[in-house]
Amino acid sequence: MKNRDTISSIEINNLTKKKFRSKRQRVARDIFLLSYYTGLSFAVINELRYTSLILDDEGGIWVKVRKTKRGSYEVILLMKEAKDILDKYIPPFHPDNNEILVCEFSNLQ
Repeated sequence: MKNRDTISSIEINNLTKKKFRSKRQRVARDIFLLSYYTGLSFAVINELRYTSLILDDEGGIWVKVRKTKRGSYEVILLMKEAKDILDKYIPPFHPDNNEILVCEFSNLQ
């Protein structure tokens, strides 16, 4: 058996295009891909709020998350692929809303 540390771009592409019958499987895939594109853990993704998003002057969306151990913040520019995933689950961007972004993710457990 081959020891693997990374997933290939072909495998990510195949996973992105894969059609799942179950909503639960589609959501699990999207959480995995969102984690892949952002480097954020499931726990962090599960707690994202509208106030975690920052819209810049050029239309880019940044995610600001707090690191739990140090209390410092990390800011990540969302790639198009990550934004496309979030767009499936959240209404249009409202920065003053403090609700959890992706309530469907939290119901997956």
